Amino acid sequence: MFALQGTEMGELALPNLVIEQIDVSSAQAKFDLDLIVAETDDGLQGSLVFNPNVIACETADRLAQSWVALLQSCTAQPDSNIHALQVLDAGGLAWIKKYNDVVDAAIKPGYLHDGFLDNAVAQPDAPAVDTPSKPMV
Repeated sequence: MFALQGTEMGELALPNLVIEQIDVSSAQAKFDLDLIVAETDDGLQGSLVFNPNVIACETADRLAQSWVALLQSCTAQPDSNIHALQVLDAGGLAWIKKYNDVVDAAIKPGYLHDGFLDNAVAQPDAPAVDTPSKPMV
């Protein structure tokens, strides 16, 4: 779950009663993964809480690194469309290369669907989807 907290709750005063918000951090995720971000006077402050029975620490760390890379890309290119922003940092790209025997030259900047489009242009008569019964063009 992603939650962006944009406003601080001020002090609420009622007759003979004063209520104020206090920060309470939860060490337990309400969902498999919670990313909670709040705007503060100093910028954005966030917390990532996850269920370690479902998500490995390394996976949560990579997700946090991707989030930071996306924010850095947003601030470096504030006029860009969201699909043009960088999500992987060098470490994320290195991780993908580690678990995929892809030639470095095959990994190029772009969008996921560009690879499908490139293949369709290069092999226009090839089936788009191959099923056990028959290929679909």
